[in-house]
Parts: sequence; structure tokens; C-alpha cells
Amino acid sequence: MNKVLKKVGLSAVVATFVFGLASTSSALTAQDPDNETANITANADVFVEATNDATYSETEDYKLTLDNNSAEGGEGKTGITYTKDFAATNGQTHVVSAFAAVGKANAATPNVKTSNKITFNTLYEGLNAGTFTGTEKIQYQRCQPAQSTDYATFCGTTTAKTPKANGDVAAGSKFDVQYAAVTTNADVTAVGNMKTIIPSLNYSVDARGLGVVSQNDNAVGSVAAGMAANIVEQGGTTMSYAQHTSAKGLVKFTKTMKYNSVIPAASALKTNIDKVP
Repeated sequence: MNKVLKKVGLSAVVATFVFGLASTSSALTAQDPDNETANITANADVFVEATNDATYSETEDYKLTLDNNSAEGGEGKTGITYTKDFAATNGQTHVVSAFAAVGKANAATPNVKTSNKITFNTLYEGLNAGTFTGTEKIQYQRCQPAQSTDYATFCGTTTAKTPKANGDVAAGSKFDVQYAAVTTNADVTAVGNMKTIIPSLNYSVDARGLGVVSQNDNAVGSVAAGMAANIVEQGGTTMSYAQHTSAKGLVKFTKTMKYNSVIPAASALKTNIDKVP
């Protein structure tokens, strides 16, 4: 295909791409029950040339539940949920992604760490309009019930008793672009020892153009990101937070969200992952 670039606004979009080797790799390591550790790594580097039948898709769905958080002074339950759904049509696509998970309390590294680097361009004459759509979410949940064995659901109890402390924090992003370089990073340290390891969630997203000065390095499309949290401390103190940012058109978009807590235990209302983009 002879690629002649379409006009966007008042200037032409010119794209440069890294032609990397397309490859994927994954590994799963499970140790003996006494160590209570399961490690997962998955990496991909995929390039798709721009044609009218070009497609790309990648999904991930990960859940971790840790019981018996004795390092935090009592029984409890901790969980992480991570989901990703990427898809592209009719465009030149390059995606480098990495995922690593350590299913162990008091890990020296984050329990979950992910990264995605995306470049996409559908703005060529003769090429049917295409898009790159993506949704990514990560959630951190912790609880310590009033009675350690009284929970039928993640942070529910078999009675009407209120958990000693609970929290539900989620962050994520959503984008629909025709021309963009998008980078996302996320990590969660789910269970710490409260002295050297602090439980935390971090998420960031950056969307911009492909480095063309005449285009002011803007992405073409829409991007949104947000964070939601509900925290209940022992004694009834509560805190809630929600924040969302979105942009559409010729945009540069950068957002960073961080959470950390030294509440002895916290948990899962199972709602906040639905409140982020």
C-alpha cells in the first residue's frame, strides 16, 4: 500500500514506527504449599502493518486472593483484580506489554506489576478508518472481619457484623484513538509487613502523538482515566474518593494516581472497579 497521510486539523500527521520482532512469552511457577507462592510472567511484542484487514487484540484477566494475613496482626483477606482489553483495526500497530505477578504476602516486589507501550496510526489515504480501543483496570481490596472466619463473600460476613477495617481502591484508563502513542503502568503491593513494606496501588497513563513537531505531538481520539476508593477504619471512620479525567480531539493526556495505607486491614466492597473508566 502506498501510504499517503490524511489531514488532521490544519496539519499533516507523519508517523514513525519501531519495527520490532513480534514475539510472546509466558511462564508460570508454583512452589510448594508451605511457601504459598505462585509466580506468573507474560510478555508480548507485536507489530501489525497497516492494511484494510489488519486486526489486533489482547486481553488479560488476573485475580489474587490472600488469606490469613498474620503479618498484619490477625486473620484477614486481601485481593487484587486486574483486567485489560485491547483491540485495533485497520491501522499500523505496535504493542509491547509486560505482566508479572507474585502470589505471596510480604513480597520484596509488587504483587502485580504491568506495563503497556502502544503506537497506532490509521490516518492513511486509502485506508478505511480504524481505531485502537483499550480498557485497563486494577483493583486492590483488603478486609479484616470482626470475627476472622465470618465471611461468606470477599469482605462480607455471615452475620450483620461490620468488619474491623475495610477498603476498596481501583484505578484505570480507557482510550479510543486513531493516531497515538499510549503508555500505561500499574502496580500493587497487596500485603505488607507495615514496617518495611507499605500496601499501595499505583497507576499512570500517558497519551500523545508520535513525535511530529507539526502536529504538536498530539494524539487523535479520546482518553479517560480515574480512581475510586472507599476506606473504613476501625471505630467507624470512613473516607471515600472518586476522580475522573477525560479528553477528546487533538490531545496530550498524562495522569498519575497513587494510594498507600497503613490501616491494619482493609477490604472489598466489589464496587470500585466498576467506577473507573
